[in-house]
Amino acid sequence: MFSYTAVPLRGGVAQPITGRREGPDERAVRDDLREQGLVPLTVRPVHAIESVRAMMSTGRSRLRTSDRLWFFQTLAMLIGSAVPIDSALETMEELGPTASVRTVCKALRSRLQSGDTLAKGLEAMSRGDATGTIIALASIQQVALIRSGEQAGRLGHVVQLIDTSMRNAARIRRTLVSRLIYPAMLLVASIGAVWMLGVFVIPRFATTLESLGGTLPLPTRITLTASGVLVWGVPALATGVIFALASRRYWVTPRLRRAIARVALRLPIVGTLLWHARAAVVTDIIATTIEGGGDVLGGLDHAGEAVQSPVLKERVISARSAVREGADLGKALQENMVLPPMLGAVVAAGMRSGELAPALRQATEMALEQQEALGSRLLAVMEPMIILFMAGAVGWVVYSLVSGMLAMSDIAGG
Repeated sequence: MFSYTAVPLRGGVAQPITGRREGPDERAVRDDLREQGLVPLTVRPVHAIESVRAMMSTGRSRLRTSDRLWFFQTLAMLIGSAVPIDSALETMEELGPTASVRTVCKALRSRLQSGDTLAKGLEAMSRGDATGTIIALASIQQVALIRSGEQAGRLGHVVQLIDTSMRNAARIRRTLVSRLIYPAMLLVASIGAVWMLGVFVIPRFATTLESLGGTLPLPTRITLTASGVLVWGVPALATGVIFALASRRYWVTPRLRRAIARVALRLPIVGTLLWHARAAVVTDIIATTIEGGGDVLGGLDHAGEAVQSPVLKERVISARSAVREGADLGKALQENMVLPPMLGAVVAAGMRSGELAPALRQATEMALEQQEALGSRLLAVMEPMIILFMAGAVGWVVYSLVSGMLAMSDIAGG
C-alpha cells in the first residue's frame, strides 16, 4: 500500500489529489497514476509508524535533508511538466510535507514576484532575511547550477540534475549506513567490553596480585593503561571535537581550508572520489552554458562559483585564464588538472571533433559512474577494516585477561 499526492494537469495546475493505492513498488504506482493523467508528486509506502508520527507532530519542524530533497524533486517534476515556476511554487506551498517547507516555498515565491530570479532568491534566503533568519535550502554549488541554467534557458535540466544528485547522495548515505551499522555496533560493543574489563575486572587482578606479592603481566598492564586513557580521554576528545566544530568559523582560515582541501585530494580513493565529484559539476555547468547559447568563458565562470574546493577553484580560474588567452578548452582543463586524465581526454576529443557539448555530457556521465564505483570501493575497504580492528581489540583484551589469570594461578600454586 502506497500513499500518494498527485496533480491533474489540464491547461494549468489543478487542486492536488491525495489517496492510497496498492502496487508492487513505487515505480509501478507512479506509472499507474501517469496513465490516469495525473502527475505524481509524492508516492510513499504506508507504515504504521506514520500514524504515530502524525499524532505526535506539532506542525513545526526544521528544514531537514528530506525536506530539501522533496523540494527539488517536486520542483523538477512540475517544471518538467511545463508548469510555470510561480505556479509550481504555489502548488508546492499547498503540498509541503512540513510547515518549514511550506514557509520556504511561500517566501521564495514572494521573492520571485518581487523580481528576483530563482537563483537570487535561494542565495538571499541562504544569507538570511531581514530578521536574520537563515534558510539553507540550496548550497552554493546548487545556486550556481541554477544560475547557469536560468541564463542558458535550461532551468528544468539543472533542477533535475540537482534532484538526481541529491537522490544519489541519499542512496550512497543509506548504503553506507546499512553496510557499516553492524560493524559499528560491534566496534562500540568491543570498546564497551574493553572499558568494563579495564575498570571493573583488571583492577581486581592488580589488587589481588599485589597482595600476593606478584605483578601484572605486560599485556594486562597495557590493557589497564589503555582502559584508563579510554575512560578519561574519549570524553575529553569528544568535547574538544564538538567545540572545534562549533567554533570552526573562527579558526578555519582560508589558508587552512586550502591546505585541508589539498590534503583531501591526495588521499587514496577519497581524493579520487572528490576529484570526480567536482569534475562532474564543472563539465555539466559548461555543457549547460554552451547548450543555452553561452560561451566557454561564461561556463567556466559559473563552474568556478560552484566548485567548493579552494584548490579546484584555483585550477578552474587558471584554466579560464588560459582559455581567454586562446588555449584549447580540453588542453586547459588537462594542464591545470581540473579534470581527471580520462575525462580531460574526452573533452579534448570533443573539441577536435566539434562536438564539445556532447563530449562534456559524456564526461559528466563518466565522472558520475566513476564516483559511484569509487564509493562502493571505499565501503568495501572500510567494512573489513572496522571488523579487523574490533577483532584485534577483543582478542587483545581476552589475551591480557587470560595472562592475568595465569599469573594469579602461578602465584597461588607456588
